[in-house]
Amino acid sequence: MSYSLDLRQKVITYLENGGSITKAAKILGIGRATIYRWLNRQNLEPTKVERRQRKLDWKALEKDVQENPDAKLIERAKKFGVHPTAIWYALNKIQITRKKKELRYRERNREERIKYYRILRELIKMYGSESLVFIDESGFEDIQSCIYGWSKKGKKVYGEKQGKRGTRENLVAGRRKKEKDLIAPMLFRGSLNADGMIGWLVKYLLPELKIISILIMDNAPIHRKNVIRDLVESAGHKVLFLPKYSPDLNDIEHDFSALKRARMYAPVGTSLDEVIRDYCAI
Repeated sequence: MSYSLDLRQKVITYLENGGSITKAAKILGIGRATIYRWLNRQNLEPTKVERRQRKLDWKALEKDVQENPDAKLIERAKKFGVHPTAIWYALNKIQITRKKKELRYRERNREERIKYYRILRELIKMYGSESLVFIDESGFEDIQSCIYGWSKKGKKVYGEKQGKRGTRENLVAGRRKKEKDLIAPMLFRGSLNADGMIGWLVKYLLPELKIISILIMDNAPIHRKNVIRDLVESAGHKVLFLPKYSPDLNDIEHDFSALKRARMYAPVGTSLDEVIRDYCAI
């Protein structure tokens, strides 16, 4: 830390007027050794340290990371002609860290996503963002054990999993934008077909919608677009189907992920229904 010239001069003036070094150090939070060094100097201005020219260009490295995020340390080291530790040190200093990728589908269509955003923007202008209701289904295994554990360094932690895949418990629900509470959540065994989806929509979801809503769902085969659109619009609402291969645009996916994590850490024997109730109550 470099102290300002003004502070240095005040300390020296204080000492010249009979002040104590110990008292000055205590009041200003400066080390006594630092004050002694100032007393022995004619010029109190902070010393300017000339940094040596680095072999590695950090700006060029930062640009390379932006253009090639997949490159390994050793590959960057060969490219810049330095040791991998120099790359690691530089990345750490410019606050670039290695992180897990957020995977996206190669098949997704950029034009379709842009079209979806344009339609969504117009609907929000008309009905407001509070009208958005995201809909989806998700499956949960019967036995959900925690995948993390503790052990001494170098020792593995073992767990057990079920080899035979049984009937999963599934959840279908809706979720309003910016609200954590699920709308018309329904738990069931087995898979959900088109008739089951329409039945849940008519019997449970639509009656729960108190304001004009925009239902947003994916293009799963069980979502019969024409039938669902007729049912939703006859109830006074709108429906918007997501572009293909775009689950990242469905906000309820975050809730499903959080529910699976909550179930992982829940006490043994806790039912999925209890996990959902606790999650919505937070």
